[in-house]
Amino acid sequence: MKLAFDTGGTFTDFAMSKDDGTILLHKVLSTPDDPARAVLQGIDELLAKVRAGKKPQGALQILGATTVVTNAVLERKGVETAFITTEGFQDMLRIRTEGRYDLYDLAIQYPEPLVPRDRCYGAVERITAQGGVVQPLADECVEKIARQLV
Repeated sequence: MKLAFDTGGTFTDFAMSKDDGTILLHKVLSTPDDPARAVLQGIDELLAKVRAGKKPQGALQILGATTVVTNAVLERKGVETAFITTEGFQDMLRIRTEGRYDLYDLAIQYPEPLVPRDRCYGAVERITAQGGVVQPLADECVEKIARQLV
């Protein structure tokens, strides 16, 4: 069985696919002060429906997501943050590709990046396109950045 949940600002939604292919949907009120409460409540309630007095067979895979973070990013609400990346890539949030909302608007104005340039930091490391480590992450560099952020 698989159970997925999405924590939103008002509701926490659940979907469960049973071994026989049926899908159950469930919804509980979100608990913004402690999102885990709503998640655990919804899982308990949904599993109670499935069990109906019987112990479930096999493993249960649980997948989680949240629109709370997505909404905070889209609405530009939330905490002040920094961007730490491989040295030389600090401008990744500012560099634009040729993808545009409107392909024919050559004067399009993009929104400001989520993190201002003065809070973008480069850490000493190098990784190949295949994921191989050329130069390991320099712990002392990350520690220095962390001290600056504090």
